[in-house]
Order: sequence, then C-alpha cells, then structure tokens
Amino acid sequence: MQLSKIISFPFILIGLYYLYMAFEYAGGDYAYSLIGYVLVLAVLYILSPQIDWWWYNKRPPRLPNAIRHLLDTNVHFYQNLSPEKQTLFRNRMGLYRHAVEFMPQAMEEVPLDIQYAAAASVVTLTLNQEDFLLNKFEHIIAYPHPFPSPQHPEDWHTSEHFEEDGAILFSIEHLMKGFLESRKYFHTGLYEYARIYQTTYPDKNYPVLGKDIWPKIEAVSGFKREGIEKWIGLPEVDLYAICTVLYFVFPKKMAQLMPNVHTQLTSIFC
Repeated sequence: MQLSKIISFPFILIGLYYLYMAFEYAGGDYAYSLIGYVLVLAVLYILSPQIDWWWYNKRPPRLPNAIRHLLDTNVHFYQNLSPEKQTLFRNRMGLYRHAVEFMPQAMEEVPLDIQYAAAASVVTLTLNQEDFLLNKFEHIIAYPHPFPSPQHPEDWHTSEHFEEDGAILFSIEHLMKGFLESRKYFHTGLYEYARIYQTTYPDKNYPVLGKDIWPKIEAVSGFKREGIEKWIGLPEVDLYAICTVLYFVFPKKMAQLMPNVHTQLTSIFC
C-alpha cells in the first residue's frame, strides 16, 4: 500500500468521528476540529506523489517472481550484469513502473508483463546514470497491435512518442517479442527509448549515420533492412536508435564490426 494512504488512514477515521459528532451535537468545536483534519488530508493528497516516491526509493517495490524469472532466462543484458547491478536494475524497474501512467487502448488494462517490459527497456539505457526516469515522458499508451496516429494516419506502426504530451505509444505485441527474444525480434522498446533519450539529452555526442551503415547493421544483427523497416512501420527510421538496439543486444559483434559507433555509444550510455 502507498505510504500516503497509510498516513491518511488515521486522519480519515478521526475526521469521520468529528463529522459524526458535529452532526450529532450540531456543533462548534467538533466542526472546527473537522476543518483541521480536512486540511491535513488535503495537504497529504497534494503531496502524495512526493511522499510515495520518497517511500519507494527507500523500499523499492519487489518484482513479481514471474518477471524476475523472465529477466533471469530471457534478458541477456541483465544476465551479464554484476549481482549489484542486477539488484539496481530490478529496483529501478519497480520504481519506473510506479513513476509513469500506463494507459490501455482497445483493452481494459495494460498487463503487468508489458509494464515491466517497458520499464526494463528504459532502465537498460539509463542504468549508469543517476536520473533514470526520462521524466518528460510520464504516459505510456499501449495498443494490442500496430496503430495509426495523427502524425502517421496511414502507417500502422509499432512505437512512437510525443514530447508535447509526454506520451509514449507501443504495440504490446511487438514490445513483448523484442523484450523476450531480442536476438530474434527487433526490440522496439529499446528503439523508442533511444529516441526519447536523445530528445531528453540533446547535447551528447550522438553518431551521425548515413544509409551506407545498413550492411553493417545487417551483419551485426542478422536483421534485414526491409525487415526492420516493416517491423517499425514508418516511412523513415532512426539509424542512431537502431544502432542503440544493436549496442545493447549484440554488444560483442557490434564492437567487432562497428567499432567507431560502438565507442561513441559507450561514451553516451556508460
């Protein structure tokens, strides 16, 4: 339970008592006391995000066992971390899930595994820095399948973000496949968060890439250009973000075949 609700509970009980007494005895002192408790509850409500965030930082939410199992068996980046970094990774996943709002589209709620897949994606990119939330983007809109958008009404695509609204859009089908089998399916979670990372930190030394990089992308990943473009679903794709996916999913092969890009990305994310 959230700390703000725990703190509020006794004030609610006492407030209800004073409310009852004020009605029962029509009266004065009870009514004035009730006002004080209402003010306290109002302050707690206003400050609840800060109170709860402080509490979660002190006691990070534990991941469900099923999610922990997915990390242990499917996420190669996590498996190669030290035990200390793995603990930090899990803690930040739990914190991120509570820091953002998940908004389902064409379904009743966003499944927990999808929430944690998004959290794992952003934490992968920001694990080595203190500010790991990418705070401008607090709303994650989840579709069960590819979707059109006002910017791309004719293109059914798998991820997108809107800085003005602080919103990230994902096809959960594609997000989950990339999270569970990143060497078989292109990881749209890492791809979209790489683009958001660049928006959040525009002054870093990002690699400038041209279309001549495609043969190396294909050699490192085994993904064909046409396959990646079809998977993303938009007329233009972000080559830096694609290379960022490769950096985290195929690090050794990228270091061998794309050493300069690998070095640049290491300076950004490490």
